[in-house]
Amino acid sequence: MKNLLLFSCLLISLSFKAQGNLQFNQVLHLEITCCTASTFTVPVGKVWKIEGAMAYNNSYPTRITAINGNPMEAYLTGYTYLNYGILPIPLPYWLPTNTQVSFNTGSGLGQKGYVSIIEFNVIP
Repeated sequence: MKNLLLFSCLLISLSFKAQGNLQFNQVLHLEITCCTASTFTVPVGKVWKIEGAMAYNNSYPTRITAINGNPMEAYLTGYTYLNYGILPIPLPYWLPTNTQVSFNTGSGLGQKGYVSIIEFNVIP
């Protein structure tokens, strides 16, 4: 009976398929400029892992303003903006293939921010 149960578990586990393995591809250092959204798309067959962000002005940190066209306001720093009801995104933050993400930073022309991303290949 024990062997039958073990054999059944083995057959069930072999029937599951993984979604793929991740293989390191490159590190991206995206420059974000103030006052207009900088939009990027995760390439097909890739996933992005957002590791961190920097801003020219800590009063207006680098933030995600939309994912796949859906507006949002989520900061990529450790700052919490409770007065505005805005909490930071816990990092790392993962984005799947074909995800369109928009970033913004700063409060005046010429101010820049940066987003640090690790890109992985999805190996089936």
